[in-house]
Amino acid sequence: MSRLFVGNIPFTKSEEALAEWFGSQGFRTRAVEIIQDRATNKPRGFGFVELEDGTSAETAVRSLNGKLFAGRALTISWATPIRESA
Repeated sequence: MSRLFVGNIPFTKSEEALAEWFGSQGFRTRAVEIIQDRATNKPRGFGFVELEDGTSAETAVRSLNGKLFAGRALTISWATPIRESA
């Protein structure tokens, strides 16, 4: 499984819209999650996308980083693992 960080997501777009966009760019998603603010339950403008395989993820980072999605240039990079707090 390959997990990518996606930043600069328009606040008006849904997880389904982001998954469709990745599909239109030739990438098959396994899961899409847009992070919500805990207090307001509104999108925070970033999220994570899981792709089918590592090769696709590597290609996605190279080819999609900076591409426009609903008028905004997305930031796409490898997601870093969550660190446990002490």
